[in-house]
Amino acid sequence: MTLNKTSEPLFHRIILSLAVIIYGITAWNSHGFFYPDEHYQVLEFVGLKLGINEPWNLSWEYHEQIRSSVQPALAYVIIQLCNCLGLNDIYDQVVVLRLLTAVLALLSVSFFVKTVLTNNYIKQSRLYIFLSYFLLFIPFLSVRFAAETWGGLLLLIPTAFLLQKNQPNPFIIGLLFGLSFVFRFQMAISIVGILLWIYIIRKENLNYLFKICISGLLVVSLATCIDAWFYGEFVFTPWQYFSATLFDNDLPRFHETPFYRYPIDIIIAFTPLLGLFVLIGAGYFFLKQNKNIVTWIIIPFLAIHSLVPHKEIRFLIPILFYVPLIVCVFIDKLNELNNVKLGDIGKWIGQLLLVVFLIVNAYVIYGNSIKAAGRSKIGMAHYIHNNYKDKKINIIHTAHANPYQPWGADIRFYLDTNYITHQVNTICNINRSYLVDSLHNILVIRQSDLELYPSCLKHFEALNLKLEKQLFAAPLLAIHPYYQLFESDKNLMLYSWNK
Repeated sequence: MTLNKTSEPLFHRIILSLAVIIYGITAWNSHGFFYPDEHYQVLEFVGLKLGINEPWNLSWEYHEQIRSSVQPALAYVIIQLCNCLGLNDIYDQVVVLRLLTAVLALLSVSFFVKTVLTNNYIKQSRLYIFLSYFLLFIPFLSVRFAAETWGGLLLLIPTAFLLQKNQPNPFIIGLLFGLSFVFRFQMAISIVGILLWIYIIRKENLNYLFKICISGLLVVSLATCIDAWFYGEFVFTPWQYFSATLFDNDLPRFHETPFYRYPIDIIIAFTPLLGLFVLIGAGYFFLKQNKNIVTWIIIPFLAIHSLVPHKEIRFLIPILFYVPLIVCVFIDKLNELNNVKLGDIGKWIGQLLLVVFLIVNAYVIYGNSIKAAGRSKIGMAHYIHNNYKDKKINIIHTAHANPYQPWGADIRFYLDTNYITHQVNTICNINRSYLVDSLHNILVIRQSDLELYPSCLKHFEALNLKLEKQLFAAPLLAIHPYYQLFESDKNLMLYSWNK
């Protein structure tokens, strides 16, 4: 099995075609959000302009005016276009947003991959092509209509331009920098790193940098106009954000972790073996490729984020798209050492590890392509929406199992009006007194409810309850004890009454 090809246009087209299919399936099934900001600070903001939400119901970030409204404005335009075309179901409209993200991801990654291969940065061309589209969570994250994904992808394009030997148009570079910034303000860290690289390593003159900055500032100015429309008054959200983050002690404070937390999170996210490999590979890359633009993007980004007390693994999503390049450069070096010292034994070990990785990788891609995102509760809300839309229903649920409260707050963006809810403390408390004869009664619980109170399952038979739907497919549940792609308390189960 050889992977050492310097030019693989046919292989790239095959992988890209496969990515179109898998990304499309993932976008279709991945209802909900990976992290709350993807929903509460984008879609709920859109709901305000659509007339289905009120300011008092929005998160505190809206009232502090610290979020750019460019992404909600884009979603608003897309949803209105869907309405004009007769696509009125709100869940389907959000699928369109995820598909749009997938298109941006495929175009951005494809352009970056072609640039890397054309300039012969690596020898492991086939492996690099595959990993760029299919490394673990890349397909899942590439369909998220989230600021982290859009900010990262919009920076990937100018990075590819700057990897080319010819001088790219500074106005196009600045335009893309500006877009990346207004989608995710933290991208300014990497943008500054690139500007320093352009001046110090690429040795472009100050006039070239000036043109980039002018173009970027034009985008920020247009974004400020959009913010004025959204917030109803002039507001410069980048300053509001950085001012609130750095100086306002009255705002909510989140869990703080030490500066070394991200390496631990990377090991957990990538699985221990691959996580360690990525970290060692990154160390090698940064030392040996210290003049590479990717180093100048990632080092300042990681350094600043490590200094910020509150850390989340999602903050690193924008730099995930450079990991395949880093890994393959490191593998190139290992192959050189292997050919000298280990010979055939080293090749066999490498191929065995590759097979193990491909099996785990395939499972992660498969699992994320067929299940709802994150805590998955919106996946159950979607099922109820599709299957009970013409019925008046009574939803009986245990604590933390309400499909319409995925993060402890109502999802007014998806809110249906044909139901009422009743909460029971445990499944042992379920009885006929919770039933409403004039409504269609359903019960929603978590898998962990059954694990905590297995003896109470007998009540289900006495109440003529039957399992109608659970969020996670049987293959995922079968493999779950060996590789936890989700937590059992995230698996919602819907029971209906036999009449």
